[in-house]
Parts: sequence; C-alpha cells; structure tokens
Amino acid sequence: MYRFIVNPVAGKGEAPAIARRALELLGRPAELHLTKSAAEATDIARAAAESGAEAIVAVGGDGTVQEIITGLMGVGTTSVPLAIIPTGSGNDFAKSMGLTKQTPETCAALLKENKPGKIDLIEAEGGGGRGVYCGNIASVGLDADIVRYAGGLKEKYGKFAYIAATLHCARTSDMFAMKVTADGNVIEGNFNLTAVCNGSYYGGGYKIAPKSDPSDGLITLCLIQGLSKLKVAALFPTVLIGRHKFIKGVSFLNCKEVTLEYSGVKDVNVDGNLFELGGARHFRIRAGALGLFGHKK
Repeated sequence: MYRFIVNPVAGKGEAPAIARRALELLGRPAELHLTKSAAEATDIARAAAESGAEAIVAVGGDGTVQEIITGLMGVGTTSVPLAIIPTGSGNDFAKSMGLTKQTPETCAALLKENKPGKIDLIEAEGGGGRGVYCGNIASVGLDADIVRYAGGLKEKYGKFAYIAATLHCARTSDMFAMKVTADGNVIEGNFNLTAVCNGSYYGGGYKIAPKSDPSDGLITLCLIQGLSKLKVAALFPTVLIGRHKFIKGVSFLNCKEVTLEYSGVKDVNVDGNLFELGGARHFRIRAGALGLFGHKK
C-alpha cells in the first residue's frame, strides 16, 4: 500500500487537496496522513516502512522530506522508495533532484511506472545519539542562521523569506572558529559557513554546490572562511548563480566523511530543519541509500 505523508499547511494550505488529487489519479489502495506536529512525519514514515509500505509520497517542503527520509532510514537500509510533490516555500531538495515540476499527474504516472532511481544520503550524527539523515544539504554557520531567521518570515514573505533573511543575517552573523576533518584532511580557521552537500541548492534557490551530484557516492563540502560582513553581503548574489568559486575564501572539497568541531552549541541546518548541537558533528555518505521516483540515476 502507498502512504501519503502531507504537511497540511504547505502550499498555503493546498497540500491536502494536492495529495488527494494524486491519490485519485493513482487509483490504487493508499493511506493519507496529515501531520499535526514537528517531526511526526519521521514516526509515520518509520511505521510505514516497518509495515511493508510499497512507497511513500511526501507532499510538503524540504523539512517534511527530511523527516520522512530519517524515518525510512531509521529501520535500516530501506527498500521503500520515495516520491515527492513539492509544496514548500523553498523546495530545494526537489530543485537539486530535478523534480520542481512534479505535479499530482506526474507523480501518479511515476508511481505506476515503478522505476525509481537511486540517490545518496548523508547520515548526520544527531542529538542524544540519534542519527538524522540529509537528502540535500546540511550546514553550520551563517546559512543555518538564515534558516532560523527565515522561519519567522515565511508567513509574510513566502518564497522570498530566505532572501529577506539573507539580507538581515549577512549584517549580523559573525565568523566562528572550527576544525574540519574530511577523509583525514584537516582544515582549521575562522569560518563564515560550511555546507555539507549531497545536492546543489539550498536557502530557496542558492546554488551553493554547483557540481554536487546526489548519485556519485561523495559529499561535496563548500567552505567559506575569513570574509568580512561587507564581503559576505557581496558573496550571496554570486551564490545565486553558482559563481562564488571565484571569490577568495571559498573552497570546495569532495569526501566520504567529514567531522566539524567547534566550541559551544550551534544551529545545524539539515534540509531546512534545525538542530541545536554542540561539540563535534560527524557526517558520512550512504551511497545509493534511497530510491527516488523521477530521479534518473
């Protein structure tokens, strides 16, 4: 049986109707679950995987997708594939996977065809020893500050919330000392942000990792160090078009595992969901861990 997991407030409240349309077109037995609280999608997805669901359909934004992926992976290496109908304010996971045009009609057609592609996932050490999973991008620093600030702007600004938050946080966020260990290579310094990437886009369309490939078995790190607030403000227009690699202080590195060590507690952004974590954060790639309908590899 198919399970639809729907964030009822996504798409300005239209997500439930969108899900019902896809369910009607599918013409197969399915259950529809409307989430009522944060992280509930994780529990629903885990229970669905444990009960032998044929597929999960996520109708919501990046945060809903991240919760579902964590639930599926919580039962071990999952054989339950995922379909998405993006209805969030950012939809960066869908953009990174080439699925921004997914509709009830195209989603139902893909489910009937039943040929999901495979994508990698990033396993991130979570609070209390619990693992969380990232399908797109995890980050620490300025970009995580932007995600937190944008959360209070979405109702007013909608898809422009991340741009408004970027303009604010570029003026207020400070650098922080951090040690980065990637496949044994150590980089230490004062960082503005560090993005641990499986996909390319985050923050409502910023192309932070232009060459990242979600099916290559590698994490792409984007490291930004030593930029003044004025230079940070100038940086973000180049990130929108993926040209920031030419700016001094910006570097990229591919790896399979990375540990970030910093003092105190910081927000860690995982696909738009924030976790307040201190100490060392460890990330590793899980190659080909998830079947995704509509992805070509």
